[in-house]
Amino acid sequence: MSPPMPQPQTEAQIPLTMADLRRLLTAFLDEVPARLILHPETAPIARAIDHMQLSDHLAGRFTLAVVGAMKAGKSTLVNALVGQELAPTGVSETTATINRFRFGPAEACRKFRVHWRDGSTADLPITEIRAFVFGSDRAVRTHWLELFAQARFLERVELVDTPGGGSVEAAHGELTRSFLGERESRDWGGRADAILYALTPAALHADGTQAQELLTWFGAASRLPGASPANSIAVLQKWETLEPDPLAARDRLVATARKALSGQVWEVLAVSGLIGLACLNVDPGVWARLARLAREASQEVLDELLSVADLFVDEVPGAGLPVADRRAVREALPWPVLRFAVRLAQRRGLADGPALAQAMWEISGIDQLRALLEQRFGAITDLVRAGTILRRTRTPCGQALALLRELVTTRSAALACKEQRRRALVERNDPTLAEDCAGLAEDVARGRDDLARLAESERVVDRVVDRLERAVEAFDGDLDALDRLAGARFTELERAELRCLFGGGGTALDLAGRLGRPVAPLAHAEARLQVWQGRRWSGGGDERRLSQQAAERYQMIVTALESMP
Repeated sequence: MSPPMPQPQTEAQIPLTMADLRRLLTAFLDEVPARLILHPETAPIARAIDHMQLSDHLAGRFTLAVVGAMKAGKSTLVNALVGQELAPTGVSETTATINRFRFGPAEACRKFRVHWRDGSTADLPITEIRAFVFGSDRAVRTHWLELFAQARFLERVELVDTPGGGSVEAAHGELTRSFLGERESRDWGGRADAILYALTPAALHADGTQAQELLTWFGAASRLPGASPANSIAVLQKWETLEPDPLAARDRLVATARKALSGQVWEVLAVSGLIGLACLNVDPGVWARLARLAREASQEVLDELLSVADLFVDEVPGAGLPVADRRAVREALPWPVLRFAVRLAQRRGLADGPALAQAMWEISGIDQLRALLEQRFGAITDLVRAGTILRRTRTPCGQALALLRELVTTRSAALACKEQRRRALVERNDPTLAEDCAGLAEDVARGRDDLARLAESERVVDRVVDRLERAVEAFDGDLDALDRLAGARFTELERAELRCLFGGGGTALDLAGRLGRPVAPLAHAEARLQVWQGRRWSGGGDERRLSQQAAERYQMIVTALESMP
């Protein structure tokens, strides 16, 4: 095992590690608010920065918020992802609180914790969760709920279920915007690092006519301010109800969403939380009965049985499945899932329960989404979080810098006018104007001091903004490199090396992790620098671009290691 790597003593020009980021944020929090508070015009921005609680965000857990319009199936999706039916669901608006899902032992999963608005907490049996749905008195008095599950990705990622946008209760949409947006206060203890958007077919027409409306909703109500597409994933839900061919319609809508949301989200997937949850909950015998029905009933009989939910349990000659069995599966499954399962078994010739159950689970997309979340937000949580936190500084820094520059310009002009007036009075050499001349001299002196403070504040904020912008570019560059790596022509060993180098190795974001934890870090970094410098001019496209970036990262690492004692 390699010895622990010492940390650099000096602040890196561009942060490579979470330790670098902490130093950069500490410098930002030490310098910028202290300068801004000196001026009445910029003091509100200083207080806003304090309310952002960047240090707490950095120390907290990575948070993935699930957002979407009312009745988009967010809670059903969350339940399928965590593998337990924890969040209450229904045909009408249900979620009325911010619900945080965290990893916990088995005993913790049988309870949930209420964080009341008065600051107190209470642990209640999970069976009482429906007392906190939309319209309940308890929900009104609740700040947020904390639920526990044993899903693997929850070990590194906290999942947050939010009330729906476009809610009939305006406060619920405001609650989601408050959680995600700039107005978030200390109460939340940290905003979302990334977002999972739940879309429905109603949000997209096949011709993309509602794309602009969708983008407007993302920008106004839910998208992280200044977020990179790398921090966002969209999923198309409730496609299983589409006719006449749900799978074909699903694929067309996903293509439409990808085009509409290009540059807004990293990926768009088709997922059915309803099907996934059914696969997790129902008895295997249910799938066996449905496979038998699809196998033995004629097309005409199936069309009749599946036309209306009530007809499914009627006496129909030639059904091949007794009424009692049909009633049992009708009670076990949501109607859209039942209809889809029978049609799927019929079209694919799935003759038995296990084959149908496996096909339904694969089609649900839950495993694919879990893998994507693990890949995107499990293995590189530090990298994504670093970019998110750095972007949060952009708005206040940009506002402060613009305001300071404006103040310096206007105060300089005002000071020049006063100095001109003072010189004019001095030149008149009139004893009766001595008092006015002295007053102007004092004003000029105060103006010079004020202008010097403003100019120094502008210089400090400008320097910090420059460092922050270069840091954002560096972390975005790492994320972009990881995306491009999948399609680049490198060997598996080279891919593994570059994944670590660009911060995607699945370990803490430090120099050792970027280097793959070698025994002799500096010697290893120098040797690999030579290799990738030689590769910069070979090949083309992504291979050349990634080789250039690899050489740049190794050079930064060598410089950082050489600065260590």
